[in-house]
Amino acid sequence: MKIFSSPVVLFLIAFSMMGCKGNYDEKSFNGDIVYIQNDVPEDKAIGVPVELKALYLGSAITVQDSILVCWTPKDPNVFFHVYNLKTGELCGKFCHKGRGPEETVATAPIFQIYKENGAMKALVNFHNERKIMHWNITESIRQQRSVFEGMTPRYDKSVKYKEIFWLNPGEVIGYVSSEPLTFVHDSATLPYLIKCAAKTGKPVVSYDLFAGTLEWERKREQSPLPDDYYYSMNCISPDRSKIAMGMAMLAQINVLDLETGRQTGYRLKGMPGFEIFRKNLDDAKVYFTQVQADDSHIYALYSDKKYGSGWGAQDLLYIFNWNGELVRKVRLANGVKYISVGNPGILYTLDDNEEYVYKYNLFPFI
Repeated sequence: MKIFSSPVVLFLIAFSMMGCKGNYDEKSFNGDIVYIQNDVPEDKAIGVPVELKALYLGSAITVQDSILVCWTPKDPNVFFHVYNLKTGELCGKFCHKGRGPEETVATAPIFQIYKENGAMKALVNFHNERKIMHWNITESIRQQRSVFEGMTPRYDKSVKYKEIFWLNPGEVIGYVSSEPLTFVHDSATLPYLIKCAAKTGKPVVSYDLFAGTLEWERKREQSPLPDDYYYSMNCISPDRSKIAMGMAMLAQINVLDLETGRQTGYRLKGMPGFEIFRKNLDDAKVYFTQVQADDSHIYALYSDKKYGSGWGAQDLLYIFNWNGELVRKVRLANGVKYISVGNPGILYTLDDNEEYVYKYNLFPFI
């Protein structure tokens, strides 16, 4: 067999390979992909321990101003403990476990605390009851009981929301993650976002983030499987105009403009794209494991470890602006399991053992 190795042939081969790589991005992602520099120097930050009078902090935290809400699935009676960050005092325990009218047997952390008419509020996902409860945190603390001001029914009972956000008095938005289509997990649905009417739960608009199919290219019997491929952690901007999504299996932050529906993926330069899901994933990595945001920045915990071990506590934080530019890399003094932004530039972290909360002032001179 004669092998041709002329410059023209080599160029055509390289060009075709580049084209195939680009096509995977174009066929899989509904939006533009922008490559960003990953050469920002790394600096260090030391957190201040937050003193809380607590026996158990919980598995996730959400902060707004001086209020800390802990998700406490191990508590036999309630799902949330609320603390005053200034005094460390417990403000109350809310959202009782059970099967009563305002109780649930399963819920998730809250992903957003918003302000309305001077009160701090949040959406609580009652999974089994297939509804979203509107929780008034301020009134709950004042009355020392769980105060719910209404609910949003799940219009399609088969749809599960991984995260939910309050947009305005008339609308909520939910993130629907991938679900396996077969018992062997060889294919999965595509994740998407859906905006719904707050009173009826009726869909208003659906945001199709991805295209194509999620399935095995090569048979696998261990994670990552197709329903893992496009997994992301998501947050909403404080002005509720954008959603930021940190992808776990790609070094990519996606930003969706909720008004225009335009999505942009910001990928670290030199990192692989959607073509990896057509290859052997035995050496797959985890990239972004937690994402939070304020008006100016997106804060993302970065792993860069193998998939099987990359989900533990991380100590490297990537900070982007909303244009996708990498502003800072910060090596945190403590390993982090969960993060929350209480005020601009102020990051609260929960350690891997769920015992300590630290406060980081990431922009002290701004």
